[in-house]
Amino acid sequence: MRHVVGEDGVSLTPVRLYRGRCPDPACPVATVTHYPSCLVPYSVFPLATHEAVLQGYAEGRSSAALAEAAGLSVKTVRRWLTRTKAHLDEMLTATLALCQKLRPTLPLTIPWGEPRQRLAALLALLGRLCPSSCPLALLRRPHPELPWHLPIWTG
Repeated sequence: MRHVVGEDGVSLTPVRLYRGRCPDPACPVATVTHYPSCLVPYSVFPLATHEAVLQGYAEGRSSAALAEAAGLSVKTVRRWLTRTKAHLDEMLTATLALCQKLRPTLPLTIPWGEPRQRLAALLALLGRLCPSSCPLALLRRPHPELPWHLPIWTG
């Protein structure tokens, strides 16, 4: 059982996590935890909170303004942004490859300048790939077309 900050930003909501053993004896990981797509490993904040912070950063808001709006500490917001920026090029490259494979007719224009612009482009691209769900959940969820999994949204 895991507790996650509720929608009110204060209460803790219990969420059941499912764990299992890897059947492959050569696997370096003995046990596997299956997180719901709304959760981030090692964080009490739901994925929607992480996404709101990253979207606000992509729109040009400061770390302090984002922290205040989300009810987080500035240190937490900066940690999330630092980890995201560290993997941004890797995420963009893999997402572009996925787009070309799944939707070859999708027009792709990605600015390779400032991290804020690249993050905005990544979120827009993920939003076009999966418009009905939380775009960042695509990066968290193992996908058969993606040869990687980036656990960047960790507390």
